[in-house]
Amino acid sequence: MRSVRMTVAGLGVGAVLMGGCPSEAPLALVDGATVESDLTGKIGPTGVGTIGGAGADAPGDSPPTTLNGPVASQPPAVVEPNLPVLTGEQPGPFEPGDVPPLDPRGPYGTWLLDSGTALPEFVGGLATFSETADVTALRLNRDGTGRVFLRDRLTGAKDCARVFALFDGDELVLDFAAEPTTDFVFNLALEETRFFFPVVVATDDTLGLADVSGQIALFSRQQQLPPEVACGTLEVLDVIEDLPTPQFFSDLVAFNGDLVFNSGLGQIERFDLDNRELGVPLGPTSSRLVQTAQGGFLWTHCGCGGSRDAFKRTLSTVVDTVSSEDEMGGPITFRAIAYHALSGRLWLHGRPFDDQFGRFFVVNTSGEPDVVEQEISFNRDLRALAFDGDALWGLVTVVAQSIVQIDPVTGKVIETYELPDEDVSWSGLEMVGGRMFLLGTTLDGDGVLYEVQP
Repeated sequence: MRSVRMTVAGLGVGAVLMGGCPSEAPLALVDGATVESDLTGKIGPTGVGTIGGAGADAPGDSPPTTLNGPVASQPPAVVEPNLPVLTGEQPGPFEPGDVPPLDPRGPYGTWLLDSGTALPEFVGGLATFSETADVTALRLNRDGTGRVFLRDRLTGAKDCARVFALFDGDELVLDFAAEPTTDFVFNLALEETRFFFPVVVATDDTLGLADVSGQIALFSRQQQLPPEVACGTLEVLDVIEDLPTPQFFSDLVAFNGDLVFNSGLGQIERFDLDNRELGVPLGPTSSRLVQTAQGGFLWTHCGCGGSRDAFKRTLSTVVDTVSSEDEMGGPITFRAIAYHALSGRLWLHGRPFDDQFGRFFVVNTSGEPDVVEQEISFNRDLRALAFDGDALWGLVTVVAQSIVQIDPVTGKVIETYELPDEDVSWSGLEMVGGRMFLLGTTLDGDGVLYEVQP
């Protein structure tokens, strides 16, 4: 990025001033030179001027001159070689301590990607070995926080990940350590989580970024992002806190009028929907990790050995086993399961051991052997799955977690919704009478249940 480093005579201010097109910005007059600026000037406690964090004692600058003592003899401007000195009329002498107002513009604001590519090495995917998600927008705040908006090439899901964003007047750094949840920390699809942009060019309406490889992304400023980029929101109807910590592999299941889930206490917990309180547990987990219900039966897996089998059971007896090795052509790790009552089919999402490519397996379990009738690609990890009539809902992880409605014909995402609390690791999803219930674990390790409306 082209820059001009100047020292303001009499003020001891070393400023790094971002250059660009002549139409970019309001102009600031500094000691007889008309310069373009994207940084905010301020006076430090000792009277030494600093602009955008660059003081006069920065490498290559003149020594600082205090405002309270004699003014040292300095040239009006120190200019890097081969860069033009811009001249203009000075409006008048400045009083001691005054700093000319500088344009506070920078890469701050909401930006929509117009062309180019940003963060191509951010998100990969099992069994793909290539970039799988595209940055669509950025939101960068002056407090060092931000958002990166993405669209997943594999499923069509949208995502919005938190990021620490630091701009020092010259280089932009994005650090996704702003996402603290378990699903982000152990997300195998992430290739890198810190990114540097040594070239940043911002105007009132445009933002250009070039990464360390020279790859360029061009953005335009937005007041708000279009619906095809931003995620939808869920209306929160109720929050129940201080529940037992959910077991990692447990979903949330509507069963006999209650919501049930496995807890870290080793119990199948029962939440009474009518009284909005915990009831007596149904019994110990004992490898019965609940996933979905079919009438008066639960479908479970063991969360062991790759979870290769799904079990239809009462609390005491297994009445059917879907075995991936015996009935589906080879071992498959099952993670999310949902029963579609209208068709009488069991939907299992998993990854075969051989190719690790995530997909739905639609299984007819009405007779023996169980028969896979259809396979539908969905190569992202799902923590939970539920049907509401014909509508299929999932709890997906691309970068962070989000709620998705999935087309059961194509496997593509119809719409993506932000989760109601980003500091919760979500593990369970269930639909009851058009209402959605979400189960998760807070950063403090407590269980929490949300009732929301899509």
